[in-house]
Amino acid sequence: MATYFCVSDVHSFYDEMMEALDNAGFDINNPNHVFVSLGDLLDRGPNPKECLEFVNKLPKNRKILIKGNHERLMEQCIQDKIFRSHDFHNKTIDTVLILTDSISCTDANMVLTKMEYNKPWN
Repeated sequence: MATYFCVSDVHSFYDEMMEALDNAGFDINNPNHVFVSLGDLLDRGPNPKECLEFVNKLPKNRKILIKGNHERLMEQCIQDKIFRSHDFHNKTIDTVLILTDSISCTDANMVLTKMEYNKPWN
């Protein structure tokens, strides 16, 4: 029987997410343990790559990923190829820079185009 481990509003705080999962008894190798993200896996925190790598390691039948408003903001940013004021406030631009291995950004379109091709969030 499956056991579901739910997280919400992780916002790229990987260490805190993993500590909570460990405390709850989540075992990545247990085929009956299912990870559930209720949205906002990214933005604001320092470790979006680690969050995505963790989620991407899980088999499709052992994860449920629900989009939150931060995932929707990231999609809008990529689709429109422009950063808006809330992308700075929500630190979407920081997440973009981390996910594209960029150190600085002088051309938002260049960074967004790179993200569109890399698509590390899938």
